[in-house]
Amino acid sequence: PASLQIVNEDTRLEFSNTNGNAINVDDVEATELQVNVKVNHGTISLKNTSGVSFLLGDGTDDTEMTFKGSKSDVNSALNSLSYLGNPNFFSSDSLYVAVSDSGVAGIGGTLSAAATVQISVLSVNDAPINTIPPSPQTFNEDTDFVFSAANGNGLSVSDVDADVLQVTLTVSQGALTLPVRNGLTFTTGDGISDKTMTFIGGKSILNLALDGLIYRGNLN
Repeated sequence: PASLQIVNEDTRLEFSNTNGNAINVDDVEATELQVNVKVNHGTISLKNTSGVSFLLGDGTDDTEMTFKGSKSDVNSALNSLSYLGNPNFFSSDSLYVAVSDSGVAGIGGTLSAAATVQISVLSVNDAPINTIPPSPQTFNEDTDFVFSAANGNGLSVSDVDADVLQVTLTVSQGALTLPVRNGLTFTTGDGISDKTMTFIGGKSILNLALDGLIYRGNLN
């Protein structure tokens, strides 16, 4: 395709006649062609590999592949080509396609041609991730229960896009206390003996505060 190809991050871009962006190769003399395809920041796959043989890669999630076959089989394979950027990658990438006749027809030795398809991978807001211990967590009444990595039941939050996150913690029958509160901004509660607390901070500060979270159930 002549135009810039645009796709969202973590989404597969398919090159096909149906999508109007098919990649085709040709040679007026050669009956068999060899094709090399590669990308810089992702992988490429072929849904249809019937009739082609691979010299590099296997047609599934390759950064680079080289295959050969008849013109019809090669173009059928290319008509099933797809690109997938690396996880959470967004920026520009290039799909490089080179075709060779391997010098099997006429004089002049091996002849080849190459072209590059520009791909723009657009950023998409990824959802934050909560990591919590398995339930239920069991302990004695009227005692403090600590959630921590050292105890094997730590809480943590992450987000590949955002540096600052908001966390809300709520319990129905007790109160929560954070061991570390410096660097946090509270919009609900203050981090000490709260039934509900909401606070904002950088990811590292948030996870430091969550490591050692104390739960105390209501009396008796």
